[in-house]
Amino acid sequence: MKGKRKGLPLWADLIIWLILSFFAFVISEEATTALLPDTDRDTQLYFHTSTTLATLLLSLTVLVQHCLLDRQPWHSLGLGFNRAFIRYAPLSCAVPIAILTLGFLICLLAGSTSISSVQWTGWEFGISIVFWIVAAFAEEILLRGYFQSRLCRTRLHPWGAIVLSSILFAAMHLGNSHVAVIPMIHLFVSGILLGALYYYTGNLWLPTLLHSVWNWYQGSILGFAVSGNDLTPSIITQQAQAPDWLNGGAFGFEGSLLGLLIQIALTAWFIVYLSHHTKKASL
Repeated sequence: MKGKRKGLPLWADLIIWLILSFFAFVISEEATTALLPDTDRDTQLYFHTSTTLATLLLSLTVLVQHCLLDRQPWHSLGLGFNRAFIRYAPLSCAVPIAILTLGFLICLLAGSTSISSVQWTGWEFGISIVFWIVAAFAEEILLRGYFQSRLCRTRLHPWGAIVLSSILFAAMHLGNSHVAVIPMIHLFVSGILLGALYYYTGNLWLPTLLHSVWNWYQGSILGFAVSGNDLTPSIITQQAQAPDWLNGGAFGFEGSLLGLLIQIALTAWFIVYLSHHTKKASL
């Protein structure tokens, strides 16, 4: 949304955004503890419940700040299912599946991993789909929906906003297990891909779709850890072997140098493709 705005200055908006986001996470944790007093925090039930509550609260705080404080229309967040979604949804699914499938096959052929078992996870498979969509939407509405679009309403170049949101996206994972240099670069590149998809289409559901398919296919299908976490049962159980730079080790494929190179190549192609087939959205 371009033009002169009558809301708060950028620095005030960002301070409020940080405070509201912090309280959303704190309240979701306290609410989960109250709802599940006898459940260990390391269980999937606790984590899924906490993530769902955090997503609801984050969505509410973003809408309140965007619509009431910033005085912007809600649809400018990109929450509608427009033609861009219909056109680019298949590609948004295909890109992460292509990256991960290619990397997985190379790891198998190189002997860097092997399949120890294949099993159907039953009802947990369906729950994993819902969980990954919810988790992805929380990060997307926070970072792309609000942070990136708010920066785009300043004199900062849109690609500057994409880079800054990608740095923050990577930084949010610093507390994850087994984090290292390659995973952080990989997460930054992933942020560039997600931010560019939002920038060119103006639709927040597309990066949410790509993000959730990436995590779901990586963790619930192929059996990699997802950003250092094992959060859902997987159809394929892997037996990873050295070297870690090929298969990603305990961090998952996002910790792989091979994965990073494939990610950079397909991200560059996807951005060029979007730049030639879309009109840049006014965020």
